[in-house]
Amino acid sequence: MVVNQNRANKECIMTSSSYTESSQPVDDAVFSRFLSADSGQRDMLYRQAYAQYQGGQLKAALTSFRYLCLTDSHNARSFIGLGATLMKTGHFDRAAAAFSCAYRLDNTDPQPALGMVECFLALKSYKLAQQALSSVFQRAVPEAQWQPLLKKAHKYRIMIKAIKVGSANGTGRK
Repeated sequence: MVVNQNRANKECIMTSSSYTESSQPVDDAVFSRFLSADSGQRDMLYRQAYAQYQGGQLKAALTSFRYLCLTDSHNARSFIGLGATLMKTGHFDRAAAAFSCAYRLDNTDPQPALGMVECFLALKSYKLAQQALSSVFQRAVPEAQWQPLLKKAHKYRIMIKAIKVGSANGTGRK
C-alpha cells in the first residue's frame, strides 16, 4: 500500500512539474527555500496562490501551486488548486491529471472528482466524465458542506444523459 502511494505521489510530482506556461528556468535558490519550508510557510504560500488565482493572476498562481505540489506532494488541496488554475487557463487535459492526483491523495473529498468531470466534459470525453461523476456521488456524503457540489453534479448527470440520448438518436455527440 505504501509503495503504491509513493509511486502515485511520484507520478503526481512528475506530472505537476511539466505544468508551466513559461520557459523560464526554475531558480534553484528559490526552489531550495520552498523545499525547506515548514507547514506554516506552505500554508502562507497556499493562501497567496489562492489569492493569485482569485485575482486572475493565473500565471503566478500556476507557478505557486506548482511549487506547492512539488514541495508537499501529499497535500491534495495543492493539486486541486493546480487543477483549478489549469482548468481556468483551458488546459483541461493537464487539469484532469492534477485533479486525479488530488483524488488519489484524499479518498474522501469529492471535489477532485467533480473537477475531473468538468475537464472531461470540456474535452468531450463523456464516458470518462460519467465515470468521474460516479466517484463524486460515492464520495459526497449527504452533509451540508457538499450540497452545492451535489447540486452541480446532478446538473452534470442530466447533461451527460441528454448527450447520450442525443447520441443514440443521431443528434448528439458520443
